[in-house]
Formats: sequence, structure tokens, C-alpha cells
Amino acid sequence: PIESIHEYGEILWQLVKALNLSRPVLLGCSIGGDIVLDMGAHHPQDWAAIVCCEAGMRNQTFPEDFLERGREDAGIPGFHEFTYYRTAALCGRGAPAERVREIQWLRRRGDPKIMIHDLLAWNRHDLTSMASRIAVPTVLVRGADDSGISQDAVEQTRKAIPGAEFVVLPGVGHFPMTEYDGFAQVVESFLGRHGF
Repeated sequence: PIESIHEYGEILWQLVKALNLSRPVLLGCSIGGDIVLDMGAHHPQDWAAIVCCEAGMRNQTFPEDFLERGREDAGIPGFHEFTYYRTAALCGRGAPAERVREIQWLRRRGDPKIMIHDLLAWNRHDLTSMASRIAVPTVLVRGADDSGISQDAVEQTRKAIPGAEFVVLPGVGHFPMTEYDGFAQVVESFLGRHGF
């Protein structure tokens, strides 16, 4: 499994090139948010805009030894149960119960090996020296109830990216696109302000 946000980003950048897409808007959440920031920093002229949700230029959410143990099947017994309850804890107070159950169902079905490597990538990714290279309109979106990334981490990311905007969604957690019915309007409003 891939263990590097940058490697994920480069694979997607190659896909964009192969599809001959001209300056698309990037949108990603959580690890996907890290990926779009990385793509923006490494290929700043290739995008029209960036929508980054629930991520920042540096995220150290998990103890490294916990994640390292997860590389072994016996390292984290009950990983699916852990994921099930952790997912619920990441959702916001305003998330409808049926949406929380849907998110739990989806996340619980993930391969533990892939998830552990994704979380290692999340934990180790550090874009602090490159975030200022992002040269397109960028909005950072964070659910106020998200325990997966701090308000301060996202605010520091906003300060590092020239002209970046920051939107906080009250009552929303780590999965705004599923938890919050108004998510599309947040994205549309940002894109509209920038002529898209």
C-alpha cells in the first residue's frame, strides 16, 4: 500500500495529464484534502482552484507507535470496531443519525492495511515548507466538531497559503460532504466568488 501523500498526489497528477484535463478544480477531504494541497504545492500552475476539507499542511493526529502496530494483523485487534466508533466520534453534533450510520458503514468496510498506511501518510505528511507555493484560489473547510484536525492546524495552513479562505461549519465534523446538506453551496459560493 501507498504510504505517502505526495505519491498519491503524483498518481492523480499523472491521471489528470493522461485525461488531458485543463486546470481542473481540486476538491478533497481528510487524506484527500492533504492530497489536493500537495498537488497544489508541487504543480501550482496546473489547477484552477482548490477546495481542501478537514486537512492541513501538517497533521499529527495519531501516536506513531499505534499506527506502526497496525501493520501486523494482530497489532490492533478489533480494528473494524475501532473504525466504527472512531468514525462516529469524528461526526459533528448536527449530523443526522442516518448519515452517521452511512459513514460508519462505509468506513468499517475499508481494508485495515490500506487504512493504516493512509493514516501513516496523513500523520507524516508535512507541507509547511511548500504551502506558500499554492498559487490558486484556495478555501479550507473545517467542521467545528472535527476532532481529527485542530482549528489551529487549519488556521496555520490558511496563513501559509497566499489569499486562502477559511470556512468553519458549525455542528459539522470530519465528513462535511455527507454530514451537511449545505456543503455544495459552500463550494459553489467559493467558486462563484472566483469567477467559476
